[in-house]
Amino acid sequence: MAAHAACRTLPEIWSLLTEEDAKEPSKKEDAAAQVEMLKLMTEEEPKEPSEKMEAVAEVANTVLRADALEWVPRALQEAELPQLEMEAAPQWDAHLEELPAMPATMTIGHRRRMLGLDTAPASEFMQQHEFISLGCYCAPTFGLQLLDLRKMSYPFDWTRTPLDGIGRCMDAEFQNFLTYRGWCSTNQHPIFLDSEWGGSFWHHDLQNPRTQAVFNRRIERFLGLGDVPYDAPRVFLRLVNHTGELREAQVLRQRLMMALPHAKDILILMLVELQGERGPMVVSLGTMF
Repeated sequence: MAAHAACRTLPEIWSLLTEEDAKEPSKKEDAAAQVEMLKLMTEEEPKEPSEKMEAVAEVANTVLRADALEWVPRALQEAELPQLEMEAAPQWDAHLEELPAMPATMTIGHRRRMLGLDTAPASEFMQQHEFISLGCYCAPTFGLQLLDLRKMSYPFDWTRTPLDGIGRCMDAEFQNFLTYRGWCSTNQHPIFLDSEWGGSFWHHDLQNPRTQAVFNRRIERFLGLGDVPYDAPRVFLRLVNHTGELREAQVLRQRLMMALPHAKDILILMLVELQGERGPMVVSLGTMF
């Protein structure tokens, strides 16, 4: 058989096994493998060609596997994120819930007077409505704190939030909210990036089980399912990320009205920062909002 030319004869292999220099484990394993291969190819009742080749391949692969390193897909290694330390995590956003020390001359009443919010109609309006931040980052929530208008915590208070991401969260009933595809390290803690809805988390440890419970309560409040009466009128604040968001405000309001059908009123205040003029300004007297 042509295949015999590739193998030693049985006597030759046997002599290798009994020679002094063949006592090394690697040489003995090599010789023993060739004996098995030769037996398979010279047995009295040969197997079918396909079966014979499979058997020979299995013997050869057994020898290869003995010395081979375990293979781990490189792509999988790169995609895995390391487990992050969680000891200090519960305190990550604690500083956000407490106002920092402010100058005594700048009281809540002073700030309200500066913005014309100290009148009786304004006070009545603020008492009757629930104020909720929609991002795009922490500034609206901090502003509500400074005016003493933040009564409850909500899911978008301290997140980086694209406007269309709010709609994606509502479409998915917030099942996609606590997701991320990457993270980066800072001096204080990691930042969780690229969520399924497009936002990022700069002040929360998404690997801490406590975070899930905290956000569940905030999401329930957002959807009118707890703590705040479901029919309470609501004012949503949005600091625009770009001017194109102004055109999307009406669609966002309609989606919020569908999510909160029993609310007496749904209002959206769109804030445009980095302007040359200071103070509130009327952009249009139209009926866009």
